[in-house]
Amino acid sequence: MSLVVRVGERSFALPIAVVVETMRPLPIVDRTSVVRGAAIPIIDAAALAGVPSAPTRLVVLRAGDARVGVLVDAVLGVRAIATAGLVEPG
Repeated sequence: MSLVVRVGERSFALPIAVVVETMRPLPIVDRTSVVRGAAIPIIDAAALAGVPSAPTRLVVLRAGDARVGVLVDAVLGVRAIATAGLVEPG
């Protein structure tokens, strides 16, 4: 299962196993935000994807023992994504 999000005109799937929560973005200072009392780094998904964006949601992901926030335009829902036939980019 994956959490499907929209960034600009593109949709991306995040493995649901690493999603902690989604929320409206909190104040961000120096690419860091405080979520539930802990400072976490914030990643702008639009900057990574190279697309224009107007983020309205923050998706908090688990990365090992740490947490990271990803800014996205919208959360579209949880979906089963067929992975057969997918290849690594590059």
